[in-house]
Amino acid sequence: MILMALFHYDNSKGFNSCPHRQKTFMPIYYEIDNARKRIYSRCEGVITYEDLRAHMNAEEGSPTASYSEILDCTDATTNISKNQIVGLAAEREEVAIRQKPGPVAIVAGDNNFFDKFLLFDSMTEQIRPIQIFRHAAAAERWLDEITRRWGDE
Repeated sequence: MILMALFHYDNSKGFNSCPHRQKTFMPIYYEIDNARKRIYSRCEGVITYEDLRAHMNAEEGSPTASYSEILDCTDATTNISKNQIVGLAAEREEVAIRQKPGPVAIVAGDNNFFDKFLLFDSMTEQIRPIQIFRHAAAAERWLDEITRRWGDE
């Protein structure tokens, strides 16, 4: 069974549930596959610091926060700065103290996004397995393999 959870971060209103995706543009949305213990996230448009921060904290406190995740940014770009990536990495480390995170496979077609995620990876590699890919199929294969190993630890 797949439970769909759609969320949108609005700077003026904060983090809001959006039951009808077509009514409100959501730069990051996701589906949760409880049977596979996997989150399928998708980014569209220009992704901001606030978008990534809200997404990173969306499942905190829930058992799904330890699920593996595919973050597909194929159709996205970003305006996030290096300093903001450093801030996100520090926050990710704090979240990991409270709850064990699952492995993440990131698909990034945009060179800027790819480079920013490489930086994020270098700063968070001790927290959990994370890998950046250009193609979703490779990301899915890696996540299947690493999830088997990560779950055995």
